[in-house]
Amino acid sequence: MSNFKVGDRVTVDPNRVCHHCDYCHMGKEHLCTNLSSMGVHINGADAEYCVMVESNIYHIPDHVSFEEAAFCEPLACAIHGVELAQIHPGDTVLVIGAGGMGNLITQLAARAGAANVLVSEPIQRRREVALENGATHVIDPKVQDVDAEIRKVQKIGADVVFEVAGSPKLQGPAVYYARKAGTIMWFGCAPADKNIEVNPFYVNDYELHIMGSFNNQFATAKAVSMLASRKIRVDNLISHRIALKDYLDVFKLFGGPDTIKLMVNME
Repeated sequence: MSNFKVGDRVTVDPNRVCHHCDYCHMGKEHLCTNLSSMGVHINGADAEYCVMVESNIYHIPDHVSFEEAAFCEPLACAIHGVELAQIHPGDTVLVIGAGGMGNLITQLAARAGAANVLVSEPIQRRREVALENGATHVIDPKVQDVDAEIRKVQKIGADVVFEVAGSPKLQGPAVYYARKAGTIMWFGCAPADKNIEVNPFYVNDYELHIMGSFNNQFATAKAVSMLASRKIRVDNLISHRIALKDYLDVFKLFGGPDTIKLMVNME
């Protein structure tokens, strides 16, 4: 018997897995060899209809708005990345990039107990929002030396560094902002055809942990719960609200200096 009925308010984990491959058997279902994702391999929100297995569907509580619920998938990805990075109480965390994902990670880092959450972001409005969302320090990398600013807060470097912009130009330098035995999380999705240079002696000498984070393993229910309990703020991440009839404007606005998250109103 289904737990859902027509008219229910729901969200989905958009990643469908096979449950049979080696990675699924390891409990690493998000790395499934036969992964298919809504909007990538199967119809997503741009289609008139989309279909997902019931196990990937989650009820949205009545008091959670559709706008808030639209953040379930990105928040789940951020939760997974923060869990992988293993932030400890009292840590100093650097977040590079304060778009929507950077702001979610900023909040999660603060909730994980980080004493200092530094956010490096060249766009002023995004820095302001980061401060609203729990950043203790903000850095304008256009006029400030990121490494010097970190070491004013913790002279040995950051315990955890998140590169969230997905920029190869930033991912390389991110390695050198961490303390010895620190963690560098390359969270942002860089272009598939780009490479970076990192000094392997330095990585070995500093015993650094360089990590990636993919998808949102088992985190959708957590995202729904955090949004329902108002433990994560998302209202100030919506920079533009766009009517469905103007949907193509999304592609004109996306990535602009005054954007964070673009919300399409389906009504």
